[in-house]
Amino acid sequence: MSVQYRCDQCAEVADAPAAVGWVEVRQLGGHALLPPDPVHLCRLCWARTGTAATDPCPAGTAPQLSEHVQNRDTVQ
Repeated sequence: MSVQYRCDQCAEVADAPAAVGWVEVRQLGGHALLPPDPVHLCRLCWARTGTAATDPCPAGTAPQLSEHVQNRDTVQ
């Protein structure tokens, strides 16, 4: 039986070796009576929460090139 990880935001599923880098997000601050349920996010969704993006996670789509790489390729 293998352990599977599921992103709570985009529902992407990964096995344990592929889930390296996934995070468990908990709220900071005061002490609640009951601990809040943790939120499990894949790397893409976690990065998007840091940038306050509102679009859904692009999991499964082709990776986008950085602006630096695009500029480097067009200059040559």
